[in-house]
Amino acid sequence: MLLDRVRRTIECYHLLGKSDRLIVGVSGGVDSMVLLHLLNALRQEFSLTLIVAHISHGLRPKESEKEAELVQQESRRLGLTYEHGHFNVKEFQKLGGLSPQDGARRIRFYFLNSLLESLLEKYDANKIALGHNADDQVETVLLKLIRGTGLRGLKGMLPIREGNVIRPLLEVWREEIESFAGEVPCGLFQPA
Repeated sequence: MLLDRVRRTIECYHLLGKSDRLIVGVSGGVDSMVLLHLLNALRQEFSLTLIVAHISHGLRPKESEKEAELVQQESRRLGLTYEHGHFNVKEFQKLGGLSPQDGARRIRFYFLNSLLESLLEKYDANKIALGHNADDQVETVLLKLIRGTGLRGLKGMLPIREGNVIRPLLEVWREEIESFAGEVPCGLFQPA
């Protein structure tokens, strides 16, 4: 069962402690929605406080609006606090002469490093949970290889970074996440 595998990852890497307060980055995609669902299932066991954080990139206005609405509705259904940030990636891209993908990537780093950090302080939270999975891990390593990294740079994402960014799904494949999402009550998750 997926919950048991994620619990083992959490225990193996000491990702959660009792009474942790987590900012959960939720894009509205299947990975982060499943992460939210799993962390909520573990909420009582670990005495967790979960705060949902969503960012809209504005790249696909109609889809972005639907994703934000989905995340907000699910947060409300679970009785969780919801925070929303909006960044205009297209404008940022033009100003910096960046591709849409590079602009979105830089905005995500900005979101992680500024907005999520401010939410940590606002809610006296101690960790940020992200929905990166095993497929993302493989992609990260392959991209580094393609870019010509040396042996020192050839590493993937860590299950815990800087002591407070955790990735509980890092040992789970996307196929497993989508399968789990398909078992959840109809309409809750919409795989991309």
